Amino acid sequence: TINFILKHFQAKRIEFRVIFVESVIQNRDPNYQYQQHLNELQSLDYQVISEGAVLQVIQQVDMILVGAEMMSVNCGLVNSIGTAQIAEIAHLFGKKLVIACQFFKFVEKTMFSDKDIEEYDGVQVQIVRETPINKVLQKYYDFTSPSRIDLVVTELGALSVVQTSDMATLSMARQP
Repeated sequence: TINFILKHFQAKRIEFRVIFVESVIQNRDPNYQYQQHLNELQSLDYQVISEGAVLQVIQQVDMILVGAEMMSVNCGLVNSIGTAQIAEIAHLFGKKLVIACQFFKFVEKTMFSDKDIEEYDGVQVQIVRETPINKVLQKYYDFTSPSRIDLVVTELGALSVVQTSDMATLSMARQP
């Protein structure tokens, strides 16, 4: 979805530059297609930075565009670990956070925190080490609150969080 949006801007000859945030945890995830993402950016003006460098470049950007692994019906975002921190930085600096998400990625569940992710089937949380006192977890996903999201781009276009939530609810109601 993100690549489609970027190619659309490029076809309209809109000038823009992409800053691609590389995640250390994502690169450990065997399902993550890092090189594929970079190959798709080849025709664009882009720069790759680590997630730790986001704070250093945030003032250079107009908006943040991220994809979605999954969204809840209340538009809580489940995405690669680090997305929630980027959303907080964007909020602090007054930058718009735009999510690209197709309706098939919505789940019929209301989520409010990272705890809701851990309880959802199919989301990978790996116990790296366990002691009698605690567990050391390696998480691949985090939760971004709907309050940090400014816009959601779907098959229907750019929608507010409220509009997206309404459309997702209607879409799920129509499914058998």
